Amino acid sequence: MVEDSLRDEIVAAIPKLRAFAISLTGNADRADDLVQDAIVRAWGSIDRFERGTNLNAWLFTILRNLVHSEYRKRKREVEDADGSMPLALEHTRISIAVSTSRTSEQP
Repeated sequence: MVEDSLRDEIVAAIPKLRAFAISLTGNADRADDLVQDAIVRAWGSIDRFERGTNLNAWLFTILRNLVHSEYRKRKREVEDADGSMPLALEHTRISIAVSTSRTSEQP
């Protein structure tokens, strides 16, 4: 169980996290999403936080890592300008399903 004081410190850090996220993204809505994701990750890993160390630094590191991960992920994405990718993926999924059912029918 998380101590009330630790929870209060996390809540108190939210405005600073939000300002940092806005400075990194330039978008208030995206910043709010990132702060929420950072808080959820921090809460899920709270048992790894060492009491007596800098909670704000830990939270800011989680937030920064989320921004970097998102950037790397978006860099690898390919734009689907004509919208044909979902149709191609569906066709591939159907082809795999048909070939799988055919092989399972063979003795």
